[in-house]
Amino acid sequence: MKDSIEHIAINVADIDSAVEWYISSFDCELTAKTAQKAVISFANCKLVLVLPSIERQHTAFVKRDAATYGELTPRGNEAPSTYVSDPAGNIIKLFAG
Repeated sequence: MKDSIEHIAINVADIDSAVEWYISSFDCELTAKTAQKAVISFANCKLVLVLPSIERQHTAFVKRDAATYGELTPRGNEAPSTYVSDPAGNIIKLFAG
C-alpha cells in the first residue's frame, strides 16, 4: 500500500474567519474545532487550521516505517508522530500506518 497524506496544517491568524472562508468556498465539512485549531474534511484529505503559536505549518503523512525517522511521540489526542524536514526545509509530520 502506498503512503498517504493524513492532513495539511496551515497557520491562520483567526480560526473563526478561516473556517467561515473555507466552508463557504469549498465543498467540505468542519469536523473539529477548538479556540486554537479547526479540522476541515475534504473528500480525500483533512485541512488543519491552526494558530501559529500552537503548531507550525506542515504536511502529515501516514507511513508504515515512520519510526525509522525518529521517535514517535503522542501529542494531545493524536496518534504518535515525529517531525522531519525535506531538503527544501518544509516540515513533514509522520504517523505510523
